[in-house]
Amino acid sequence: MTRSATYTKGDVIIVEGSHTSEVYALTRGSVEVYRQGPPERRLAVLCSPNIFGEMALITEQPRSASVRALEDIEVSILDCDEALDIWRTTPDALFAITCLLCERIRAFNSLVTELAHHGSKIEEAVRAYLGADTDTLHASGPSATAKLQVTIEGLTRQASESLGGRRVSIDRFPYRIGRQTSAENPFSQNELAIADREPFTVSRNHCVIVCLENRCFVIDRGSRLGTEVNRTMIGGGTHTARVELSDGDNVVGIGGPHAQYRFCVRVTRDSAFGERRDNTGAAAAGSRSFGL
Repeated sequence: MTRSATYTKGDVIIVEGSHTSEVYALTRGSVEVYRQGPPERRLAVLCSPNIFGEMALITEQPRSASVRALEDIEVSILDCDEALDIWRTTPDALFAITCLLCERIRAFNSLVTELAHHGSKIEEAVRAYLGADTDTLHASGPSATAKLQVTIEGLTRQASESLGGRRVSIDRFPYRIGRQTSAENPFSQNELAIADREPFTVSRNHCVIVCLENRCFVIDRGSRLGTEVNRTMIGGGTHTARVELSDGDNVVGIGGPHAQYRFCVRVTRDSAFGERRDNTGAAAAGSRSFGL
């Protein structure tokens, strides 16, 4: 059975390079995931409810990063042997971990496709994809990218209905979009579940909005018809699955260029941080796709 534990601010729960096999369910508080360095580098901030250390169920490799409490926290702890016992007796108890591992597989599949065809900016691609789907390389909850404000609203009747006719503020990342399925389906978990009807144009796991170091991306999660972002197609058989959102309004079509589900994703930032600039120092304009 799982064990409960508490840690105080500053306590290190997982040490990079250690050989441990526990999985942690964060039930209260927040932690940071970091590489020890030198210099020390923060990779993520995770807020409850969340899971970390899940790869210990699959691999016996040393821990790839350390995890430290940012405040007083509570966790439930499960080791590999205990997980196997639960799997045999009450598999539903491992539902959240199963969902997380499914997202990890989707992320790696898209990452491999991008790197196979376009090898530039490898570190950025790795962090974007893994941060999008595993919640281990990217801040979730009230995140470190709080200077960005992201909202989504429908541009078509169908899209507006999927959001209840409201403009929705996205304050937790990743923000996953896909077709509505049963709540018990571990292979499909979405923050925005679209009640699409046959013939389906929205895939169960269609796309995701992520933030990485004060930048926003849309990543296609292996959809059948793809995702159109500001007239740039990603996924759906293309060799590109990721595109950066520009400041201001971005048009996102779920299901390709003729999608009936079209949304406006608005990215704004605190004026104190000024304009986002590209690598040449010029102010960024329009969506910037990667791997084209």
